[in-house]
Amino acid sequence: LRYLGIGFIWAWIYGSYETFAVYPERTGVGINADDSWIISATAVVVTMFATGLLLGRRPAAPHRQLVLASSIAAAAGTVLSALPALGSYYVPVLFASGLLTGFGTGALYVLWGQALARLDAESAEVAIPSASLVTFAGALVLPYLPGLAGVTATATLPLLSGLLLWLTYRDPAVIWEEIDPRDRSAARRVS
Repeated sequence: LRYLGIGFIWAWIYGSYETFAVYPERTGVGINADDSWIISATAVVVTMFATGLLLGRRPAAPHRQLVLASSIAAAAGTVLSALPALGSYYVPVLFASGLLTGFGTGALYVLWGQALARLDAESAEVAIPSASLVTFAGALVLPYLPGLAGVTATATLPLLSGLLLWLTYRDPAVIWEEIDPRDRSAARRVS
């Protein structure tokens, strides 16, 4: 079940931009109608490239601090995104919300990609499509949550994703060390 964590990021996207959970005054308006969206979209792309370059060649598990930082950033950015909807529209809040959500979700995407790439093919073929069930559940619930409840539920999604990613790092099926098959003592240490 921990591999479903990437689905919480997909559900976060739906909850943030496709429902009025975070933007209640924008019913029926496209996601790019909010100014923080372009900032967030740009930050996602930059973060994905930077995180991929920094972590792409590391054989060991990424720092757990990055998981914590990205989860908290996405959650905090979601809360800040809701402030204009609640009547407190400030340009610094707009930029902060876009940067935080962009960094948080971009880093989580790369970290999840690294973790899921380490699964055997059979597990990945089940885990990745099954994560869509989380998004489906969010689509059934998030549009009907008003104001503060919607913001809280949507901001919780990246935190849940980060928690499940943290647990995935502890999974023996996701081995983060390159082991020589002849080295039995190293294999025992990892397992």
